[in-house]
Amino acid sequence: MSPRSTRPPPPPRLYFAYGSNLAFQQMATRCPGSSYVGRAVLPDYRWQINERGYANILPFPGSSVHGLVFELGNDPSSPSSDEARLDRSEGVNSGAYLKETCAVVLYPARRKVRTSSAAAELARGEPVGGASGREGFPRVEDDVLVYLSDVFVRPGSPRDEYVDRINNGIRDAVAMGVPAAYFTNVVREWVPERAQPASSSVRRAPTAREELAELIRRREELERRLPSRPRSLTCYQVHHSHLVSLTIVVSPERR
Repeated sequence: MSPRSTRPPPPPRLYFAYGSNLAFQQMATRCPGSSYVGRAVLPDYRWQINERGYANILPFPGSSVHGLVFELGNDPSSPSSDEARLDRSEGVNSGAYLKETCAVVLYPARRKVRTSSAAAELARGEPVGGASGREGFPRVEDDVLVYLSDVFVRPGSPRDEYVDRINNGIRDAVAMGVPAAYFTNVVREWVPERAQPASSSVRRAPTAREELAELIRRREELERRLPSRPRSLTCYQVHHSHLVSLTIVVSPERR
């Protein structure tokens, strides 16, 4: 009998996440066979929220995008593979995103960890894979899968539900070693910080403009109840997202 010919398994598919898939719990749900490999930097691209309200990256020499790299599980040709599931969640068939391969600078984790295990460890506040900030020497990884859009490239505002998912991803990415300054200087230009989901029973802090409206309402109500006497008028203004005021004393009209 001739030896049975076997097809060698396909090489592992690496995927670079830069948006809401930075959140380990979401990534574990979307790609249950995936494993965390390390953090990475994609050079000559910049980060944005496009007109659809989702994260996107655009070619931009001299800039860079930070993210996390996952190894996708299963045969890529299978409709149930992690890559096929990721294609569906990213809306490849609808044209929301297209698939590209890019070279990234990978800072490998001490060891590869199943994404679901990493999500559980992060939820417990434990270091992923038992690592405590240690990672291997950086290396260039070619042909890493990236989802991006070259159609929806106009700047936009994030969808409300997406703000929470991005913030979850930021917290996980920083825990894995992505510099917090990157998110402060780049992503926070587009996505506000929000500790609690919008559906939470915990109320979020009011914005400066909401504070202004509430102060004006309360002052008008108080003035209607007070007798005529010298009074102060306070002018409010929102300046660089902060509330500033100027108080003026006004004498009542003579009758």
